[in-house]
Amino acid sequence: MNLSEIIGENLRVIMAIRYRSITDIYNETGISRTTITSMRKGDFKMIQLNTLDKLAQCLEVSVADLVTEKAFYKGGERNRAKSDNRK
Repeated sequence: MNLSEIIGENLRVIMAIRYRSITDIYNETGISRTTITSMRKGDFKMIQLNTLDKLAQCLEVSVADLVTEKAFYKGGERNRAKSDNRK
């Protein structure tokens, strides 16, 4: 799996766990919907570091969580994040 696919998979998972839509992220970060959509699909060639930083802040994760293969599943993060959002 290449880095763009890893970011896409992690972004899809994190957005689902956090119940966040593309529009939510666009409204909070100013990142274009087209860019967010491309990132979710893992269909991009380049990404700016400040874009990753904005996404991480918006989704309340680290940049490492976005770029590490299956990082968000380790250590029970998925279940903990899911229960935090339902309160």
